[in-house]
Amino acid sequence: MILPLSRSRRSAARVLTGTLAAGLVFTGLYPWVEVPKASADTQYVVNGTFTSGVSGWKTNSKQQSISHVANGRNGGAARLSATTGPAGSVLNDQKSTLTNVAAGQTFTASAWVKAEEPGMGGHLRVRAVDNDGVDTHREYFHLNDTNWTKVNFTFTNTRAGADFDLNVVAYDLAVGTGLLIDDVNLTPGTEAVEADPNDEIGGYLTEGGTYSKIGIPSDGAYFGATVGSNGDPSSFEQEVGGNLGIRRTFYGPTQVDSAVNIAKTDIASKRIPWISFKLPHSWNDMAAGKGDAWAEDLVTKLDALQGPVWLTFHHEPEGDGPIKDWVAMQKHLSPIVKSSDNIAFATILTGWHQVFGEEQYSLENTWPGDGLVDIVGYDVYNYDETVKDGKVRGTSPMDTYFQEFEAFSAKHDVEWGIGETGINNEAAASDPEWMQRTYDQIVNRGGIAMSYFNTHLNSSTTWEITDSLKTKQFGEVLKDSTKIK
Repeated sequence: MILPLSRSRRSAARVLTGTLAAGLVFTGLYPWVEVPKASADTQYVVNGTFTSGVSGWKTNSKQQSISHVANGRNGGAARLSATTGPAGSVLNDQKSTLTNVAAGQTFTASAWVKAEEPGMGGHLRVRAVDNDGVDTHREYFHLNDTNWTKVNFTFTNTRAGADFDLNVVAYDLAVGTGLLIDDVNLTPGTEAVEADPNDEIGGYLTEGGTYSKIGIPSDGAYFGATVGSNGDPSSFEQEVGGNLGIRRTFYGPTQVDSAVNIAKTDIASKRIPWISFKLPHSWNDMAAGKGDAWAEDLVTKLDALQGPVWLTFHHEPEGDGPIKDWVAMQKHLSPIVKSSDNIAFATILTGWHQVFGEEQYSLENTWPGDGLVDIVGYDVYNYDETVKDGKVRGTSPMDTYFQEFEAFSAKHDVEWGIGETGINNEAAASDPEWMQRTYDQIVNRGGIAMSYFNTHLNSSTTWEITDSLKTKQFGEVLKDSTKIK
């Protein structure tokens, strides 16, 4: 994703890691040059109309397939499918569509797509690659019918000497079904297209900097809390001396209208609403599209709000069912969420299972796929002074977690934050700097949020902030934390 201002952690090392993970090979250093001057009719894509079959195109693995079909928009088209599935598939240009592109030049990418079965999703993307890394520009689509649909976006290259890699990506193609693709274009200049919400500035931060339309801050991390049982947090805000930068709330599938109304209030109060929903159907049924009408209704209502919302489906899935079904559900719902312009798609994991638990819950095995998720959240607590199996536990290695989260985010070009955390009263008394230190570690590791679990609900110890000591500790962090204006 492209942010309104560069975050400090988006270093060359980070984007280079993402590039190598994608399997790209650099061919050496070269001076940048401008693309030859062209008119608006200039077309840079080779065989984008597929009149020469699928010449000039490839897939990214043997489990993916492209073929030429006759039922295109005006003749032939490409059919993208998977040989094992459901699985993602990529239509990829065999050679870079453009090379040595000067920084500052603007382009429009477009393609027509058609689902053989309703419910398919994916995105069109251009990856601008140079020797320092990669910027990915993309536009998502979710196809509710089997009609031809145009996908397009405009972007400006920021990498001097970049090569452009042009792809159409399809999610979760079942064996026997395919995505038809036609008229893939890359042209100079702009068209009247909707901007990517990751690119647009949504507003400004109190400490300087900006945030995107989906609420990603250019600097720092939001600090906030869950407060009680989704109740009004204003009394707590008075106690801690300021409004929360972010607020976590939780809902069942029948509470859509309540969630929307509370998110509206949070936005008006300059809080980022981070909301979690349990689902109306099983993970497997949701992945199969049974809950699409419910999800589309939710997204439509949240999309109408005048500010950013972070949306999570079934947080902390570990132990609640087959994790592969949870991943498939996230893959399926992502394009529905990304059809909005103000909603960030956020998953939330426990963190412990990913760093110390079983392989099935590893960061890689719980990852829906690059480009599908805006934020990965983790619920990591400090279990110092808590009792397990009759023994008092020591402090939790918070920065050990954060180091793992930072590395994973760098590899997959995704933001991360803490959706829940807490410290009990005894530990807060013995380590009064924990809350400030933890927030600072999150910021230093590139995290963008820290939400404290300030409630007695589902609490195994005294996480809730009820005494003057933790109230003061929370207020001191809140005072200088990142907030939206």
